[in-house]
Amino acid sequence: MTLAINASPFMRFDGYFLLSDAVNMPNLHTRSFALARWHLRERLFGLGDPPPESFSRHKTVALVGFAWLTWVYRLSLFLGIAFVVYSFFIKAVGLLLFAVEMGWFIAFPVWSEVRQWWALRGRIGRRRRLGLLLPVLVIGALVGLPLPSPVTGSGLLQPREQLTVYAPAGARLLALPHAHGAAVRQGQALLALASPELALRSRQAAARAAAQQGQILQAAFDSEQRKQWQLAGQRLEGTAAEAQTIAADAQRYAPTAPFAGTFERVDPELRVGDWVAQNEVLGRLLSSGPRQVVTYVGEQDVRRIAVGDGGLFIVDALRGPVLRLRVQAIERDASRVLKERLLAAPQGGHVAVRPQNDNLVPEAAVYRVTLEAVSGTDHAEQAWRGLVSIAGRPEPLATRFLRGAVGVFWREAGF
Repeated sequence: MTLAINASPFMRFDGYFLLSDAVNMPNLHTRSFALARWHLRERLFGLGDPPPESFSRHKTVALVGFAWLTWVYRLSLFLGIAFVVYSFFIKAVGLLLFAVEMGWFIAFPVWSEVRQWWALRGRIGRRRRLGLLLPVLVIGALVGLPLPSPVTGSGLLQPREQLTVYAPAGARLLALPHAHGAAVRQGQALLALASPELALRSRQAAARAAAQQGQILQAAFDSEQRKQWQLAGQRLEGTAAEAQTIAADAQRYAPTAPFAGTFERVDPELRVGDWVAQNEVLGRLLSSGPRQVVTYVGEQDVRRIAVGDGGLFIVDALRGPVLRLRVQAIERDASRVLKERLLAAPQGGHVAVRPQNDNLVPEAAVYRVTLEAVSGTDHAEQAWRGLVSIAGRPEPLATRFLRGAVGVFWREAGF
């Protein structure tokens, strides 16, 4: 590695001086750089100025090419040094080196050359100026003007309201009053479960309450019991609180419909009397009427949309309807967990995630956006995944780039 670095003619090490002696040209870098700058001006403006030094055509081409190779090599070398420092040592120092090198090797030379062009503006022909100005204006318009750019991503078309019924611990199915796809009224029981452990706890609590009430009644006729009267009252209050907890737990074994909709069974083989595992999905209650689309928008794009903006939903593989949407709600805080697993990148969605316990955690900050369907749909499928396009506010490409660069710098510098 030491030999390779010292033998390179692009830095002022041994290889550079050996090459200078071989071609008999002292100050090779300075003279080739001046020739390359002259060549660039002649190609752009055709000023007709004589070159800094007169060489043969082949030697001029070789020196100009050597100058450009030197500039590219030095830029790559110092960027590599900054990357190594950033990766293995101190991130802040690596970012500072990057900023210094971009300023020294890119911004400062370009600025110096542009100043020279400005000084020669009187000699640059009108046609040449227009020919140079046109691509500059086109690039400036593409980068600086707020061009329309929709916010796109994968979305999930689903009922506006839905309830997933999970099995509690140690439960056995007692009743399935609704068939698959049956209509359910609000307040109706969805199914009935039983738990021997919960029933035992209920009987034990009732027995303790009866015994404690008996102790309190005996305290009126027994002086010894009267001394324990206050303690017995406290025990009775604790037993009553436990009974309330048991009653609240029992409600999980008899879920009711919080809204009217359609009940769908998940396992068609499930029968009355079967034991079910804890957190097993037993069924879903889907509301009828208009549906909604849920998507996740990145931190850079969420600022460009607002409630009321229009959008479009196209089902994957064009298997379903094309819907017109309107943004209904945007969560203010970034989502820590991806609720809609079908939108994860491993499932074909656009949200990059990593598994953590039983959840999917987004790799970057994303915000949950809910859109309502303006053109109604009434299909039997529970959910459809597709492409969501939201008409966000126009924003210049340069603004997005600068915001992203500042965000990366601020995050990686550890401020």
